[in-house]
Formats: sequence, structure tokens, C-alpha cells
Amino acid sequence: MSLNIINRYAIAIELLSLEARINIISDETGLSPKILRKAFVDMHKRSPPRGPLKFNSNFIYKSFLRTKEATVFVFFFRIEIHDEFIQRCINAYRRYEAYILTVYKVRLSGVNYLCRFDVNYSGRF
Repeated sequence: MSLNIINRYAIAIELLSLEARINIISDETGLSPKILRKAFVDMHKRSPPRGPLKFNSNFIYKSFLRTKEATVFVFFFRIEIHDEFIQRCINAYRRYEAYILTVYKVRLSGVNYLCRFDVNYSGRF
């Protein structure tokens, strides 16, 4: 087995663990959707999400929270140093997910006053 094939399977497993769409994984890795669906079911104990992707970019402007989250993801994407696009996306998403979970954990733990300055910052305390 060549290193290229092993790398394709490793990327597929990583994307499956992030619950990416089967058609995106298939396009990026060149692996069969049938194999990827079976692997998804084995990994998550449920069937993969169905339906087409939503290509409309207007969803981002409907709420300030979505715009902020998209900006955070783009920031993490830009600071990644990998040459491969898919690896940059995976690493940026992992950082983004960890950041979002940390922010929500802080908000839920009763330390809301720290986050309130970030969300509602008006230039004065």
C-alpha cells in the first residue's frame, strides 16, 4: 500500500470523525461513498446525514453570532501552516470547535461577566 493511499484513508477517517458529509469526503479522498457510509455507521452507530448541501451563503448574515463564529473559523484557517487545503480545514475546524466549547463552558459555568464584555463590548466598562 502506498503512502498516498494510506494518507487518503487517514483523511477520510478524520473527516468521518468530524461528521462531514459523505459526498465531500468522497470528493476529497476519491474513496467510494458506499465504503464511507459503512464506515460512518460503524463509527457513529447511526446513518450519515442525507440531503444536498446548502450552498446559499446568506445564512451567515442572518445573525451576528453566526458571523462571529465564521470569523473565528476563518482566523483559525488562516493561521494554519499546512500546504494541503483539506488538512488546513480539518485543523482549523478542530481549533474552532475547541474554542467554541470553551466559550460556552465558561458561559455555562457562571462566569458570564467575562463573556459579557466580549459579546456586548461598547468601548467602556
